[in-house]
Amino acid sequence: MNTDDTSQRALLKLFVPLAMSGIFFPLARPVVNAAIARSDDPLLALAAYSVVFSLTIPLLSPLFGLRQIVTSLAVDRDMIHRLGILTLVLSGLATVPLLFAAIPDVYLWLVIEVVGVPPEIAAVGPPAMLVLVTAPIISVARGYYQGILVKYGRANAIGVGALIYLVISIVVAFPLISVFKVEGALAATIAFTVGSLAYAFIVWIPFRKLHRDGIPERDPAFDDDKRNQRFILKQYYPLAVSSILMASIEPVIQAAIARSPGSEVGLAAYPVVISLTWLSKV
Repeated sequence: MNTDDTSQRALLKLFVPLAMSGIFFPLARPVVNAAIARSDDPLLALAAYSVVFSLTIPLLSPLFGLRQIVTSLAVDRDMIHRLGILTLVLSGLATVPLLFAAIPDVYLWLVIEVVGVPPEIAAVGPPAMLVLVTAPIISVARGYYQGILVKYGRANAIGVGALIYLVISIVVAFPLISVFKVEGALAATIAFTVGSLAYAFIVWIPFRKLHRDGIPERDPAFDDDKRNQRFILKQYYPLAVSSILMASIEPVIQAAIARSPGSEVGLAAYPVVISLTWLSKV
């Protein structure tokens, strides 16, 4: 009975911070959308943000599965090091096309000619796209540390980090838009980037201590055949392919909305509806 009780407590100790993350992290989007709605041209800003996000998410999506891989395979410092190399390489590979897409002429051609977005909406996007170039490395770092903390039952920082992410996103977005009159799509991407940096830093702090004091250098029970990048990638590929296929729907939907009557209103409404849908899943 005591063992079961302890197990239940351990499970709750792990679950509660993750549940907090599941609440606070998606809550940031509808709140920041509310900030964008208070910008000088809310329809244009929401539409531009929707387009920028739809172009970025297919490149970020393969990275989302890394957290599960890290949680599964981070059995010792040696594997954590190997997983760290992989995450850095993959985030770098995702950053290259984002850098290319952030070049204003490339962005405008891609958005106007390929996606079909009206020029007045496309013209707002390049500064926001430039900020989002940092998204792969920040997202991967956060997921990497989160995966290790979950592996070793130290998830409290994940819930705290999600709360801080929400607070910072709000604290940054509203003044940028209301006081400093920064364009809404750019303000939103800055707010989310600053919030993500803070989140990554918060989960890095307990990881550092855990890595130094609580993780063995090498677990002899873990098969040496699994300590190579080929095995890690074999576990990762199905998650990456699934994420890419799901995320590729975003630009297709954007292209369809852009070619519909009242495209500006449709593109502006889309991120609002999506963020509320995410919130309903909490």
